[in-house]
Amino acid sequence: MRIFYSLTKRQILTITKFNKFLHGNSKEKKVFCYIFFAVALTVMILSFYWFRMVFQICMTFQSSQEILSYLLKPFVAASVFMTFLSALMKGSGILYLDKSIDLLFSYPIKTKTIVLSKLTLVYLWNVCISVALLIIPLLRYGSLQKERVMFWMIDFLQVLLIPMIPTLVGVLLGNILYRRLGNLFQLSSYSKSILYLLLFTAFFAFMLFFFGNVDFNALYKGIIVKFDFLNRTEKGILFSHNYNSNIFSVMSILAGMILTAYVIRTYKSNCAKVQLYSEKRKRIKIRCKRHTKLSSLFRRELKRYFSMPVYMLNTMLGIVSLILLTLYSCLKTESVIMYLKLIRMSFKVENTSILLVFAVSLLIILSNVTYASISIEGKQRELLKSYPISIKELLLAKYLFHLSLTVPVIFICAILLGIIFRMNVSECCLLFFLPAVFSAFVGALGLFINLIFPNYEWENVTYIMKQSISTIITILLSVLIVGGALWVTIQFFYTQILFASYILVFLFALLTVLIGILLRKASKTF
Repeated sequence: MRIFYSLTKRQILTITKFNKFLHGNSKEKKVFCYIFFAVALTVMILSFYWFRMVFQICMTFQSSQEILSYLLKPFVAASVFMTFLSALMKGSGILYLDKSIDLLFSYPIKTKTIVLSKLTLVYLWNVCISVALLIIPLLRYGSLQKERVMFWMIDFLQVLLIPMIPTLVGVLLGNILYRRLGNLFQLSSYSKSILYLLLFTAFFAFMLFFFGNVDFNALYKGIIVKFDFLNRTEKGILFSHNYNSNIFSVMSILAGMILTAYVIRTYKSNCAKVQLYSEKRKRIKIRCKRHTKLSSLFRRELKRYFSMPVYMLNTMLGIVSLILLTLYSCLKTESVIMYLKLIRMSFKVENTSILLVFAVSLLIILSNVTYASISIEGKQRELLKSYPISIKELLLAKYLFHLSLTVPVIFICAILLGIIFRMNVSECCLLFFLPAVFSAFVGALGLFINLIFPNYEWENVTYIMKQSISTIITILLSVLIVGGALWVTIQFFYTQILFASYILVFLFALLTVLIGILLRKASKTF
């Protein structure tokens, strides 16, 4: 029992990164405390709003049967789905992808103890999901039933048993999918990144084109009718306070014991299969071709960008938004013109085409890969220094890669929007030059700030994408400087806004050159 407790504690400390607080230096402890406080505060606020919302919904029902039909059963279905998905995506990784599993096997510890300690962690997390979903409706259901304490205990026991089968099935299925269908995902990280990007684009397209046409009232009524039909055709076995509840509890425990025994029996062989499969995935075919140093560095940035879904999704927002704006303008030109006219009336701007240019400019600055392109080198920084590559070539490759993502999209969208809105030559040129100069400016700004505030000690790329100092400062400065310049132009130069916009192109081109000069000094810190 002591070994089981120690292994479970080790799993929890490893997953929560609490080891840094216990055994790290003062800087790591301080960073962990800040992150822990932020996460805890966020969880508390979200939990408060969630429980308050569910409580208000529960109080609208005045009978236990309504609670059972319209809240408990849908929430049980949601709980089963969420716990299964959690075990499928994370639980199987905790169980079979532990890097220290060979070390654990070398100790005089039973396989059963290792498996149960890992399953306990996954199961406790899924119990938290079920409790968060069901605790308030269940309390309201019990108060309306006015039953004895024993029935309350049976209901809470069922809440603990609900995640058991989905957790074990999800763990087993996750392991099978990793080994059997892994080649689909190994088509590789590039395919996975492109898939995520397509899903990301599809979501935004749905929100832009179809979300307003969805009748959520009819959808909700349809769902309620489905559950009402189920309630008429079957009495149900959950929270029914009869022998069906006992049958459910016994069957869940028996099925859980059988599945757990199967996981324990096949654990070592499955771990060996996963390790063999992982070794096969590491065999990379290297094609030797001759390239210039700048071309090689550029290709290196390209491969890394599309092999990191987190990197790509966090920097593609502007490009995706601009493409969707162009498609929306093609399909619903009159609606876009109406919105532009409303904005023109608010700011007293005579030329609506310039407002569209400003909208495109604001969208494109949301795509910037340079604010993390220095930090992303991480521990490879020292290796790069040993190569016959100058810092100028490295920075130029990163900068050109940023421009290669944004400038072609700006060019294509500018041509399409210019044709759709029948702009003249000067307006079409501005529609290309102003967003392109802004993109060049924020790209140079991101490199400069990342050189001043680098972070090479990261363990997870998500941190430098979302939480690093350079990311926050670059995004804030980009929005404030570009947005402020556009606001000043609209507010004070609305009568000569076309001429003033070309002045902006010239000024931001000078700023970009100035930052490029400052990069020479800042690059000495690399």
